[in-house]
This record gives sequence, C-alpha cells and structure tokens, in this order.
Amino acid sequence: MTTSVQSVLPIEIEVAKTAGAEQRLLLQGVNWETYNQLSRALEPHQPPVLLTYYHGDLEIMTASLEHEKWKSLIGDLVKLIAGEMEIDYVSSAQTTFQLEYKAGGFEGDDSFYFSHTEQIIQMAEIDLAKDPAPDLVIEVDISNPSINKLPLFADFGVSEVWRYHKGSVKICRLANGEYFEQESSAFLPGVTAQAVTELIASRQSLSAYVWQRRVREYAQQIKVK
Repeated sequence: MTTSVQSVLPIEIEVAKTAGAEQRLLLQGVNWETYNQLSRALEPHQPPVLLTYYHGDLEIMTASLEHEKWKSLIGDLVKLIAGEMEIDYVSSAQTTFQLEYKAGGFEGDDSFYFSHTEQIIQMAEIDLAKDPAPDLVIEVDISNPSINKLPLFADFGVSEVWRYHKGSVKICRLANGEYFEQESSAFLPGVTAQAVTELIASRQSLSAYVWQRRVREYAQQIKVK
C-alpha cells in the first residue's frame, strides 16, 4: 500500500517563494514512526524534499535553484580533485541515513566515503546500525537551518563536514564528539577551505570546461607539494 504525505501529516509543502532561498518547515514533537512514514512517502518526490530529524524535531526543506547550484559545484569539485589526486571515493549523494536509537536521520546535500570504499561500492543500502557513516557530508545553507545539524552528524560519526553559507565554505572536523573548524581537509590532503571557496566562486565567470580544468590544475599543484 502506498503512503501519501497527506495521510502522514496534514500539511502542504510549498515551493520556496523567497528568491534563492530554501523553504524550511520545522515540526516539533514528531515521533520516530511518523518521521519514518513521511520519509518513505517522500522518496519519489521531485523536486527533492530533504528531511532532517533529531530528537523529535523534524525539518522539511525544499531546495531552490541557488541551493542546488552550489551543492552541485562543491560535489563536482570533490570528485574532480579526488580523481586528479588518485584518491578513491564512493559518492553516497543524498542517501537517507537513519539511526532509531540515536533518534535521528538526515539526507546530506552531498556525501562521500573515502574509507571502506571496497565495501560500500558493493552495497545497495546502508544500515548505520552496522555500517559506517559517510566520511564527508556537504551542507549548503542559503537560509538559516531550523535544526543545528552538527550534533546530529557528530552522533552519527561523520568525520568531516563542509558547510557553504553566505558565500564561503568552512571545513569542520570531528574530534571528541565536537566539530572544530580546520584550514584543510583530512580526506583531500592540502585542499583548503579558502581554495574551495575561491574555486566555486570562479565558476560564475567561467564556462564549465574551463572551470573543470582550473580545478584539476589546482589538484595537480597540491599533489606535487
């Protein structure tokens, strides 16, 4: 039997009306079963609707063009640099990660595995009760998120988070259950937050193929250092 959004929650999800910003709706006091039902009901939804659930709070977000543009650029940059530096990875994209005993679940804007790649590439589904969390999660926030996702990511054991907000990228690394801002990435050695910020901003004035070449040239430079 197919579950509809309306049968789970009596709400209507609207497309963002503010130019460039995501539309975010925060619901409180939502139990795990309701979150799970809604997650399944929204699986075929286009454009994508992203859910973040943590300790009874549920954020429902519809992505804007501005949001998707920066998400895609950062994800493409990770893939181009990893390829040029011959670093293996598996993209888990916007996979839904859930842990009932942690009372949490999320879909990152993009996500990557750099460890356990031989294992992950063979898998059709991820069960965080026994499988590892992604090493890197990318978060793009054009508007301010309703839920602080860093404690959720820390609970799940996500080692590194790249967050884009107000035109800049910050790299945060997990240590002792908390995230601390770092100058560079642990999984793409030598790649700095400043360089990522500058490279994705340069796409505004460059054609796609010229931009891709510039990213590869940057990766070659840091690879030989």
